[in-house]
Amino acid sequence: MGIWSFSMIYLLAMSVVLAQERRELSIQRKLTSSSIDVVNYMGTQYMVELTIDGHAYSVQLDTGSADLWVACTYVSPSTCQSTCPSEGITITYGSGNVCVVPNTGSITLGSLSFNAGVYGIGMSTSALGNTTQGILGLAFPGLSSYGKFANQSAYTVLHLESFSMYLTAKADATGSKLVLNGVDSDLISSQSLVGVTIPLATAEKDYWTINVTQFGVESSAVWTGKPCRNGGCMGIVDSGTSFLSMPKSVFQLFASTYLLPGNCVYKSAYYVCPKTISLPRLSLQFGENSSIFYLNSWDYSLVYSENEIIVQIQMTPTGRLGDRWIIGDTFLKVYYTTYNVKEKQVIFYCKNGQCNGGDNVLDFSPKATSWAIILIIIGSSLVGISILGLGAYCCAATDA
Repeated sequence: MGIWSFSMIYLLAMSVVLAQERRELSIQRKLTSSSIDVVNYMGTQYMVELTIDGHAYSVQLDTGSADLWVACTYVSPSTCQSTCPSEGITITYGSGNVCVVPNTGSITLGSLSFNAGVYGIGMSTSALGNTTQGILGLAFPGLSSYGKFANQSAYTVLHLESFSMYLTAKADATGSKLVLNGVDSDLISSQSLVGVTIPLATAEKDYWTINVTQFGVESSAVWTGKPCRNGGCMGIVDSGTSFLSMPKSVFQLFASTYLLPGNCVYKSAYYVCPKTISLPRLSLQFGENSSIFYLNSWDYSLVYSENEIIVQIQMTPTGRLGDRWIIGDTFLKVYYTTYNVKEKQVIFYCKNGQCNGGDNVLDFSPKATSWAIILIIIGSSLVGISILGLGAYCCAATDA
């Protein structure tokens, strides 16, 4: 009996040690930091390589949705279907719809690797152009359409304590980075970046939502608009949206005051203006922090032709979230951003602690501007790209 008791005690002790070791290994893996190259496509989409069951895919980084999926043509073309199968789920984005069939598999992103991760195979989709093979949603799982098909540990974002994105502003420029569980220390040091921490709004738990406390137009004697119509203004930090989206009341006042008098032409979801137009400097303030973030005219301009620009500001679609700001790539290309999953906050970084906007990278040379015309001609228009991810909000609202 004594030997048996000793053996049982020893086995129990060893099981506790092994369990502790397993937990420590899991935590160590979770906290491992790694830097991943991000592809900048025309300054409007940002893609990263991710591996599912040993196969690599280029997927768009989207903090405005929570689902990972890859188009079937890149997984197994023979399985593609023109109609959505009975087990499929339809997700609606601003650029179109996708029918996905949920699956689980081993997912690897940089140093992060975990089993039983949930992802979808897109059977049919109008949401993608020819630049990306799928979407990696990095919002919180409450926004996911997979719901009943997965538990919390099946989502990439919950295996991270934080992640940071540096998005280069110039079209097709190299140097964009995604850092898991950390920041780009060399970048922060070389640019003397100082972080401004913004807690997430407590009212919504699924998006990277922050309070918008102020919006201003510099040197404007006529601007009387508020950040939103009803107060309690919120903004969704969304790397999957190319533009800065304003609530309807703000956008209409801005357009009528500064764009229409400048001979700008509205094209479905954005304004095209003469490059000679004098656009004002904008300012935004978030949460209770006193820091004011500026966007210069060139920060929210995109070269359309040798003589024209696209204004990278649009109206947030009407609906449950119609009174929200969408803090898209127009802003995120200017301010390096950390998404702190554990602490529920975002950090925007400013050079020398001064949030004065970015450098002017506009290039109106013929060679540099030809891409915009080609983009419109081939049909992969900026309308779809710019509001990619907003449909996920509509989808979530419908499911709620």
